[in-house]
Amino acid sequence: MARIKTVVLRYLPAEVLALAGMVLGWWLGTRWTQSPWLIAGIVTIAENVGFYGYLAVAVWREQTPQNPSLRRRFQRTALLLGAEFGPAEVVDCLLIRPAFMTAAIVWLDSTGWGVAVGSYAADAVFWTLAGASYLLTVKFGWRHRRMELVRAAHPAQAPSDLSPDTFLARPAVARTLAVQGTPVLFLEPDVVARRYEDLRRALPYAEIHYALKANPHGAVIDTLLGCGASFEVASVRELDALLDRHVDVSRVIYTHPVKSPADIRYAVGCGVRTFVVDAPGEIDKLAGYDVSVLVRLAVDSSAAQIDLSAKFGACPDLTRDLVLAAHGAGLTVAGLSFHVGSQQCDIGAYTAAVTSALALMDELADLVPMDTLDIGGGFPVAYDRPVPSIEAIAAAITALLEPRLPRLRIIAEPGRFLAADAMTLVCSVVGTAEREGRPWYYLDDGVHGSYSNVLQERIRPPMRPPVWGSLAPSVLAGPTCDSIDVVADGILLPPLEAGDRVVSPTMGAYTAVTANGFNGIAPTAIVALPAVRRLNAVRPPAPTVGNRRPLSALPQRAAEPST
Repeated sequence: MARIKTVVLRYLPAEVLALAGMVLGWWLGTRWTQSPWLIAGIVTIAENVGFYGYLAVAVWREQTPQNPSLRRRFQRTALLLGAEFGPAEVVDCLLIRPAFMTAAIVWLDSTGWGVAVGSYAADAVFWTLAGASYLLTVKFGWRHRRMELVRAAHPAQAPSDLSPDTFLARPAVARTLAVQGTPVLFLEPDVVARRYEDLRRALPYAEIHYALKANPHGAVIDTLLGCGASFEVASVRELDALLDRHVDVSRVIYTHPVKSPADIRYAVGCGVRTFVVDAPGEIDKLAGYDVSVLVRLAVDSSAAQIDLSAKFGACPDLTRDLVLAAHGAGLTVAGLSFHVGSQQCDIGAYTAAVTSALALMDELADLVPMDTLDIGGGFPVAYDRPVPSIEAIAAAITALLEPRLPRLRIIAEPGRFLAADAMTLVCSVVGTAEREGRPWYYLDDGVHGSYSNVLQERIRPPMRPPVWGSLAPSVLAGPTCDSIDVVADGILLPPLEAGDRVVSPTMGAYTAVTANGFNGIAPTAIVALPAVRRLNAVRPPAPTVGNRRPLSALPQRAAEPST
């Protein structure tokens, strides 16, 4: 029924205009000639002008941003119209419609009734052929619809070119959805590996410590471990997740500036030797342990999606005092760290932070020589708009660091950049309503679940239904009874029905980890696609560390689909 409704809503305006053209053609034709063949031909031409005039505009507006030039847009519009309607039109115009109209005019002995009856009889043949052609264009992936996330007050375009039809047609995805339904988060470890290599090429001199908080799924850990990455944790629970995967703890740094004495004791007992501090009390907690510290400098991160310097980091004067205090307490001061904020798109924020940190290290060089600079993470991901490339950000940073390499050890802590593109959410419409003239579609996942980044980070992930039609400002809401559970307000969508699916790419970071289970709705299952299953299979049981058994940071599915 959903597909029938979509087709009707898309073609009804075209049919209305075609009918108007047909009436106009009949009126003109009967005043010019009495020949049934000529009248039928004039009516056919007028009907097609009304029908295809509307459809040409509709297909033009549906073009994806991957076709920016006018020439390519014209070409694609013509090709899509030709592929969908070409075979039907050839048969219809040259044979079926003129023949049906002529026969009806002669049989009914009425030009008006003959044209109407003949036209509607020909329509049945036409739509059968056109529908079959359209299904073939979908099957072969020729249609990439303009389904970007757009809010009423701030239109934006998602850079991801993922086609929902193509993704849902993947065998492993289709089988999983057939067995367990929605919602499901599909994890692709190959994407994590590709993003790691992108960052490795951009910052070849940096030690890449993956920020586990972004996505601690075992498949992500295994993939990055195989790539040669190191890790950054902010809690003992995250440390446990690494121990579960047999990560060498010498490759782990503990960067949360504020820690309980018990957590410090446990982390040191597991083998962690590098910690971050930003207050005198944290130095006191670490005093007596054989560890090194990085003092966190507060930098301007006001342009970031999430400002991380309001809660953590010390001003330059306090940073100077903390370096001296840590050195005086017998701790090894390895260097400084900073974080420019999460989803930071201002390249100037990175260069300003690096410049400030290097100046402070130079100032203290005679008192406390330091050889490490942790530049944090914050590298942005394209959700609903273009962002600076990692190459552009790295080039700006490298220009400042290059004179000090290789003497200066550089640490980077990417999280979102490595994980975001690696997961795709598939959810379903479970209910519909109309409020104040706008359609509301209720999903089986929301801001208390996988779309938690919408509420907590003001992220706008792409949302793409594998149906099409006239786009209208709509509301996507989550499944809970909470009125703030609105995923997107003002998003341009075609008409949807209960059971229609919505595909959201770029859902690998800060989604499942921040789901809260409100209303008793369980967090969405994560299904790792086949390559991950083979990685997991080689892992022996995790050992016990001290008097605690390491626990996985997220529930892992026992089985993944095969290709």
